Amino acid sequence: MRTRFRDSRRRVGGFLRERAQRSRARLARVRREHPKKTRLGLALLIAFGAFQIWFRTPPDDLSDVLRTPTVVDVTRLYPVEVEAIVHPRTVQDVQRLVRTIPGPLCIGGGRFSMGGQTAAEECTQIDMRGMHRILALDPRAKTVRVEAGTTWRSLQSVLDRHGFSVRIMQTYSSFTVGGSLGVNVHGRYIGEGPLVRSVLSLRIVLADGSLVTASPTDNSELFYGAIGGYGSLGIIVDATLGITENVHVERVSRAMPVTQYARHFAAHVRNDRRAVFHNGDLDPPDYDVVQSITWRRTSRPVTEPAHLQPRRSSTFGEKFLIWLGTSSHLAQKFRERVYDPLFLRDHPVVYRNHEASYDAHELDPFSRRDTTYVLQEYFVPVEAFDRFVPEMRRILQQRHVNALNLSIRHAHPDPGTTMAWARREVFAFVLYYAQGTSDADRRAVARWTRELIDAAVAVGGAYYLPYQPHATLAQFRRAYPNFDALVALRRRFDPTHRFRNRLLDRYDPPWNDPQYRAHRTLHADPDRLRREEQTFLTVPEWYIVFAAEEYASHLAHAKPSAMPYLGQIAQYWQTYRRVYHRTKDRYPWNSEYHTMIGVIGVSFTVENLVKFTYENTLGRLSEAFARTRSGAIDTEEDRFAARVAAEYDRFIRVRPWYEFSFGRRLSLLWKLPWSGGSSHVRSAERRLALSLEYAVKAGYGAAIEWASHSAYGVAETTTSVWVTRDPVAALPAHARSIARFPEGEEVLELPRYEAFSVAATALAARGARFREIAGNRLVALTVVARTGSIEGNGSREILARWPVLTRTGRERVLLVVPVRSLHTLLLSLRAEGATLDHLFDD
Repeated sequence: MRTRFRDSRRRVGGFLRERAQRSRARLARVRREHPKKTRLGLALLIAFGAFQIWFRTPPDDLSDVLRTPTVVDVTRLYPVEVEAIVHPRTVQDVQRLVRTIPGPLCIGGGRFSMGGQTAAEECTQIDMRGMHRILALDPRAKTVRVEAGTTWRSLQSVLDRHGFSVRIMQTYSSFTVGGSLGVNVHGRYIGEGPLVRSVLSLRIVLADGSLVTASPTDNSELFYGAIGGYGSLGIIVDATLGITENVHVERVSRAMPVTQYARHFAAHVRNDRRAVFHNGDLDPPDYDVVQSITWRRTSRPVTEPAHLQPRRSSTFGEKFLIWLGTSSHLAQKFRERVYDPLFLRDHPVVYRNHEASYDAHELDPFSRRDTTYVLQEYFVPVEAFDRFVPEMRRILQQRHVNALNLSIRHAHPDPGTTMAWARREVFAFVLYYAQGTSDADRRAVARWTRELIDAAVAVGGAYYLPYQPHATLAQFRRAYPNFDALVALRRRFDPTHRFRNRLLDRYDPPWNDPQYRAHRTLHADPDRLRREEQTFLTVPEWYIVFAAEEYASHLAHAKPSAMPYLGQIAQYWQTYRRVYHRTKDRYPWNSEYHTMIGVIGVSFTVENLVKFTYENTLGRLSEAFARTRSGAIDTEEDRFAARVAAEYDRFIRVRPWYEFSFGRRLSLLWKLPWSGGSSHVRSAERRLALSLEYAVKAGYGAAIEWASHSAYGVAETTTSVWVTRDPVAALPAHARSIARFPEGEEVLELPRYEAFSVAATALAARGARFREIAGNRLVALTVVARTGSIEGNGSREILARWPVLTRTGRERVLLVVPVRSLHTLLLSLRAEGATLDHLFDD
């Protein structure tokens, strides 16, 4: 074996050396035969590299970015902008906040739920992580009382010093106790099941601020409703849990076909009194082999002296392995057939706490911008194992699900929680997979997720709720038939729907709340919504509109050769650079818009370079043959070009540029009378130059129009806005009411583009307050003001500013404001000596 390896290494090394020598010889020959081309290529390469470094380096003054309170889960797929985030430290703080905050509340912990289960729009989030004390430890009774914001790892650190361990928790210790209670977690513990089986009592702050103790015998409805109730009944502030001894455990593993696993588990694991942890790893992409891994109590000394695993993030190597596992079936096969057998062949002995203290940050990938890593979980009755697995395999393979791992756990029945996911003995299938962050990727995941839910429910099972809420209402109610009982408890303990989150709003909406009804009306129709990053990504596109305005105003009083074409090119790319850094980490990557910005940016750059070159050579030469008036060239053709530029500027503020009729302008150009005398030279030159320009733009515009309509369809001409306003006040022109609700809440339809700025200003002047624009709570706008007169503050962010190249002493400022502050800003612009230039409606 070693000899074959050495021979292979020599052959590979010789091949690589030969290829390197050929490449060096080819490069030397090119440099000798084509020195100019080599220098040009090198210069272009250096220029491109310098541009990449400049473009990707964030501007120095982006540290004061406007930060609306946003709750972001670990996947970054469901950021939720909330009213505020508060951090209580005592039970009294929680009671005071509940009694004094007027609006709805949501409850947060470690933020590992993956679908908005800890937040909702219009809510104030009560972040419980400031309450992290261990209140009491009773070694004799084997109980511990702990505040809800405590992480399991912090609890383990205390218990371990006294020789104890948590009875039931999830595999990873980074979660908070309160969050785990809210979703009723489970782990790999044999003979156990849902977390509720180890909970002795809770203390809960209700919607009226009262503090109630609940247990299986006292306030039992509240106890069993709150555990697994996703914060629907109140705020769990502390809990008393059962604990156990921190014993030594030894790993035993065995690989087998998946068809043998259920029988193997029943015969060798389920009733093994020494078994502590167990899971079966079902390897993708074939899902036909299971690694059965059991940790059993042992009297052998430990081979790992550490009682707990270190808190840490994933290393580069671990991130690379995760990435490799999602990038190649070959890598998955290597793991199944080589890595796992080698890794699992030993029988290490560790402390129970060591095996229960994994850090969730070990799973962090390189980036979650384009691809993120997500969990799903399905619960299937043990007797249905062999019916569910083939259907699950078919769906995962047919839909090309990019799975990293599929783990099988076991749970005994739930003792009676209202939202029980283990109504009888079940196997849990925990799917860890990679998915793209684009809208198309999300839709694809939603489709196969619903197929898996149907497969689980068809055999009497359920799915787990802390993940992406893709289930339909019918699927949700089939999986959780007792949901009506939870709704009834909400009516008793929280009749005004104080406690909210996206999960509850989806399946039990508070229809008595006019703000919620307005919000849902706006969001019910996807055509009314646009992704929030588009309010930034349309700025470079609109820069071309601003450039057209400057060009038109310049031609009215100056020569074309004096136009700062190169300055406009620089400003375009500087603006895009600002927008790029503002959106690249905060939002999912919008490849379509970035591609479009790049295409129009290159077109804009080429056009201005051509104009700069031409107008400063042949154009400047022909200017010498024409008279001027008020600084502008005074020929029929130049006056016509100025009129067309002004018409084009007005047109593209309301319609896409490619719909402008350059062909008609070309026809009108040749109907103009010829200028006489020396101006005849200028007249002829302008006719030829303008003819070429209009002809190229007419053809290019027709191609772009066809491509745009094919890819995106016809652009929407209206946008939807949620406002609070006096219903008696008249609406601006072209505005239409979609729905009205009590307390002045209303959803309106407004025209887009330039007319949107006019309508929004009119609404603000009539006392309207904006809540959302196209479903978004941030909006960008540009204003024109004296240079340096506009400053940022806590309610607005200056994203960029650049001089108006054709107006000395004036600059255009790009502002970002919360939609709720928009009316204040619009009403204050005049006092600041500024005028609204454009309000970006998407």
